[in-house]
Amino acid sequence: MIKNLEIAQILRWTARVWGILSLAFLLFMIGGHIFGDEPQNFNNNREIVSLIFFPGGVLAGLLIGFRSEKWGGIIAAVSMAVFFVMAPNALSTAWFWLIAAPAVWFLAYWFFFGRKIVVNKFPS
Repeated sequence: MIKNLEIAQILRWTARVWGILSLAFLLFMIGGHIFGDEPQNFNNNREIVSLIFFPGGVLAGLLIGFRSEKWGGIIAAVSMAVFFVMAPNALSTAWFWLIAAPAVWFLAYWFFFGRKIVVNKFPS
């Protein structure tokens, strides 16, 4: 039988490995846009705000998630939610969901295993 500690470690390392893969993919794509031959321009302010949240907020959240699962997961999940509000056509693309999946794993780890329970040492 798998113990809770083993489940916690599997969940945490799944989030971390998947997070590394997502970070690598995002950085590769950003590098391609920065150093690519195509001219980069924004059509409106909505695109700039969307870019701040995805990939900016997701990158920040996944990086923070390695140190603090709670805050990293929250930042990445909120960033994806705002991005989906700003660009609703992205909801149907599976790549966005796969890239943001570590945020869910970080939050699940924190929710089930990461919260510290304070025990009263001096019962009354």
